[in-house]
Amino acid sequence: MAAASADRRKGSRERANAAKPAKAKAKAPARGEFWFVYIVRCSDASLYTGIARDVLRRLGEHDAGRGARYTRGRGPVTLCAKRRCATKSDALRLELAVKRLARRDKERLTERGRLVRFARAFFSASHTDHRASKPA
Repeated sequence: MAAASADRRKGSRERANAAKPAKAKAKAPARGEFWFVYIVRCSDASLYTGIARDVLRRLGEHDAGRGARYTRGRGPVTLCAKRRCATKSDALRLELAVKRLARRDKERLTERGRLVRFARAFFSASHTDHRASKPA
Protein backbone atom coordinates (compact mmCIF):
# COMPACT_ATOMS: atom_id res chain seq x y z
CA MET A 1 0.00 0.00 0.00
CA ALA A 2 2.82 2.42 0.84
CA ALA A 3 4.48 1.66 -2.51
CA ALA A 4 1.28 2.51 -4.40
CA SER A 5 0.97 5.77 -2.48
CA ALA A 6 4.59 6.70 -3.31
CA ASP A 7 4.00 5.90 -7.00
CA ARG A 8 0.95 8.21 -7.03
CA ARG A 9 2.94 11.06 -5.46
CA LYS A 10 5.76 10.50 -7.94
CA GLY A 11 3.30 10.57 -10.83
CA SER A 12 1.73 13.83 -9.66
CA ARG A 13 5.20 15.44 -9.33
CA GLU A 14 6.08 14.37 -12.87
CA ARG A 15 2.83 15.82 -14.20
CA ALA A 16 3.43 19.09 -12.31
CA ASN A 17 6.96 19.37 -13.69
CA ALA A 18 5.74 18.61 -17.21
CA ALA A 19 3.22 21.47 -16.97
CA LYS A 20 5.91 24.04 -16.11
CA PRO A 21 7.16 26.03 -19.10
CA ALA A 22 10.81 25.70 -19.97
CA LYS A 23 12.98 28.60 -18.82
CA ALA A 24 13.76 31.02 -21.61
CA LYS A 25 17.43 31.44 -22.40
CA ALA A 26 18.84 34.94 -22.29
CA LYS A 27 19.03 36.35 -25.78
CA ALA A 28 21.53 38.81 -27.12
CA PRO A 29 19.93 42.19 -27.72
CA ALA A 30 18.35 42.47 -31.13
CA ARG A 31 19.83 44.91 -33.56
CA GLY A 32 18.83 48.43 -32.63
CA GLU A 33 18.26 47.61 -28.95
CA PHE A 34 21.07 49.68 -27.48
CA TRP A 35 21.38 51.42 -24.17
CA PHE A 36 21.98 55.17 -24.06
CA VAL A 37 23.61 57.44 -21.51
CA TYR A 38 22.00 60.86 -21.57
CA ILE A 39 22.53 64.23 -19.91
CA VAL A 40 19.56 66.56 -19.42
CA ARG A 41 19.33 70.09 -18.11
CA CYS A 42 16.52 70.65 -15.62
CA SER A 43 14.51 73.86 -15.39
CA ASP A 44 16.62 74.96 -12.41
CA ALA A 45 19.76 74.69 -14.63
CA SER A 46 21.05 71.58 -12.84
CA LEU A 47 22.28 68.59 -14.85
CA TYR A 48 21.02 65.02 -14.53
CA THR A 49 22.66 61.94 -16.07
CA GLY A 50 20.80 58.67 -16.63
CA ILE A 51 20.51 55.61 -18.86
CA ALA A 52 17.64 54.36 -20.98
CA ARG A 53 16.84 52.27 -24.03
CA ASP A 54 14.35 54.82 -25.36
CA VAL A 55 15.63 58.29 -24.45
CA LEU A 56 12.61 60.22 -25.75
CA ARG A 57 10.21 58.06 -23.74
CA ARG A 58 12.40 58.52 -20.66
CA LEU A 59 12.44 62.30 -21.12
CA GLY A 60 8.65 62.21 -21.23
CA GLU A 61 8.65 60.30 -17.94
CA HIS A 62 10.94 62.92 -16.38
CA ASP A 63 8.68 65.72 -17.60
CA ALA A 64 5.57 63.95 -16.29
CA GLY A 65 7.11 63.53 -12.83
CA ARG A 66 7.41 59.73 -13.18
CA GLY A 67 11.15 59.71 -13.90
CA ALA A 68 14.01 59.75 -11.42
CA ARG A 69 13.33 61.24 -8.02
CA TYR A 70 15.91 63.98 -8.68
CA THR A 71 14.07 65.32 -11.73
CA ARG A 72 10.62 65.38 -10.10
CA GLY A 73 9.61 68.99 -9.72
CA ARG A 74 12.58 70.16 -11.80
CA GLY A 75 10.94 69.73 -15.20
CA PRO A 76 10.69 70.29 -18.00
CA VAL A 77 14.04 68.76 -18.87
CA THR A 78 16.05 69.42 -22.03
CA LEU A 79 18.26 66.81 -23.65
CA CYS A 80 21.85 68.10 -23.86
CA ALA A 81 23.80 65.00 -24.91
CA LYS A 82 23.43 61.26 -25.41
CA ARG A 83 25.76 58.38 -26.21
CA ARG A 84 24.85 54.91 -27.44
CA CYS A 85 26.34 51.94 -25.58
CA ALA A 86 26.36 48.30 -26.68
CA THR A 87 25.35 46.85 -23.31
CA LYS A 88 23.59 47.92 -20.15
CA SER A 89 26.81 47.27 -18.26
CA ASP A 90 28.72 49.71 -20.47
CA ALA A 91 25.97 52.30 -20.06
CA LEU A 92 26.01 51.97 -16.26
CA ARG A 93 29.80 52.28 -16.15
CA LEU A 94 29.77 55.38 -18.35
CA GLU A 95 26.90 56.92 -16.37
CA LEU A 96 28.86 56.48 -13.14
CA ALA A 97 31.97 58.01 -14.70
CA VAL A 98 29.97 61.07 -15.81
CA LYS A 99 28.27 61.42 -12.42
CA ARG A 100 31.68 61.45 -10.71
CA LEU A 101 32.79 64.49 -12.73
CA ALA A 102 32.73 68.03 -11.38
CA ARG A 103 29.90 70.23 -12.63
CA ARG A 104 32.12 72.27 -14.96
CA ASP A 105 33.35 69.05 -16.60
CA LYS A 106 29.76 67.85 -17.05
CA GLU A 107 28.94 71.23 -18.62
CA ARG A 108 31.73 70.62 -21.14
CA LEU A 109 30.24 67.23 -21.98
CA THR A 110 27.02 68.93 -23.07
CA GLU A 111 28.89 70.62 -25.94
CA ARG A 112 28.49 68.93 -29.32
CA GLY A 113 30.45 65.68 -29.59
CA ARG A 114 32.14 65.94 -26.19
CA LEU A 115 30.24 63.05 -24.55
CA VAL A 116 31.16 60.77 -27.46
CA ARG A 117 34.86 61.66 -27.15
CA PHE A 118 34.71 61.22 -23.37
CA ALA A 119 33.12 57.78 -23.77
CA ARG A 120 35.75 56.66 -26.29
CA ALA A 121 38.54 57.78 -24.00
CA PHE A 122 36.85 56.21 -20.97
CA PHE A 123 36.35 52.82 -22.58
CA SER A 124 39.79 52.70 -24.18
CA ALA A 125 41.42 53.65 -20.85
CA SER A 126 39.35 51.16 -18.85
CA HIS A 127 40.08 48.44 -21.40
CA THR A 128 43.82 49.20 -21.27
CA ASP A 129 43.82 49.38 -17.46
CA HIS A 130 41.88 46.13 -17.27
CA ARG A 131 44.46 44.28 -19.38
CA ALA A 132 47.36 45.80 -17.46
CA SER A 133 45.91 44.72 -14.09
CA LYS A 134 45.83 41.01 -15.00
CA PRO A 135 48.60 38.98 -13.36
CA ALA A 136 51.34 37.76 -15.71
